[in-house]
Amino acid sequence: MLQCTALVLKSQHKNVLRKGRPHMQKYKELNRWQREAQGITKWEQGHSHRPQPYVERFNPEGAGLTRGTSAYAWKWWHTQYPWLPNVAPADYVPPSPRGIRPAAWDDEFADVVLSMSDEEIQSYLLDKLTEVIFAETQRDGYELRRLDFEGKPLTELPERRIIENFVFEEETLRERVLDRVVEGVFRLVPTSTDRLELKSVANIIDFVLTHVTVARKPLQHEIPEAARTVMRSHPLQPQLGFVHALPTDNRDAVVQEWERMHHLDWQFGKAVYEPRSAENERGNLTWLREVRHHEAREAFQADVDSGEARRRHMAKIKAAAQVPHTGTTSQ
Repeated sequence: MLQCTALVLKSQHKNVLRKGRPHMQKYKELNRWQREAQGITKWEQGHSHRPQPYVERFNPEGAGLTRGTSAYAWKWWHTQYPWLPNVAPADYVPPSPRGIRPAAWDDEFADVVLSMSDEEIQSYLLDKLTEVIFAETQRDGYELRRLDFEGKPLTELPERRIIENFVFEEETLRERVLDRVVEGVFRLVPTSTDRLELKSVANIIDFVLTHVTVARKPLQHEIPEAARTVMRSHPLQPQLGFVHALPTDNRDAVVQEWERMHHLDWQFGKAVYEPRSAENERGNLTWLREVRHHEAREAFQADVDSGEARRRHMAKIKAAAQVPHTGTTSQ
């Protein structure tokens, strides 16, 4: 009866706008993932009847993970942080880039490995793999060497091409070789996803060389002066390298071709980019406008350097000062 009266001010159905706060819920229905996270296995185990803690309550576990706000940073509000100039202090020494070394490498071991070239590492790794694979296959009871008519081996070790093309079909053999060579010699621990890929000697060599390359000091590419001269003579250029930031469409080829058939590749903000090293300027109004802006800036900079801009500016100030001041201003 009460629900039928017009005097009921509060809606009786679940009000979306006035829903209870999370810490005020007495009986919280948890979904499956939340129950698993709280260690609740069965529905009969009741959910917590206690209110959840407030969001802004002090969390002592998180306090150890942060260094507090420094006195220097307290001078600004957090809203002002993005507009602070990103200027290094006077005593700042930029860190010299160092490669990402595996955790198991100490300095002495890293110096030894990084002093070798890639070819030396590859040949050393092949020698080690030859020795280990030969020993392990002998232990398993099959022969990799060529035999004469009496069944005696012709060589002491298997041929190099056999080791280079060797594929670990047996999982235990692969694990033993990885353990003795990759982990034992180079101190690299392949993850479980890496181990799925390390099924051949070629992949093992690539794996080791990749880790060594990442551990090396990154190359510093200096732009030679001749290239700078050429770049100065062509001030406006398309910025090279932005192609890699373009989104890649990895949908099915049929879908892409279907969109191309109907002219959807130029719709909804999509545009077809054809790679080019020189811009087609004919009729490209955006490009021509930028060229005009650039020429105007160059001309203005030339005027500033020659003093012409300053002379013009002072002449305008002098002319403005000589204009008779007739207007009466109300105080």
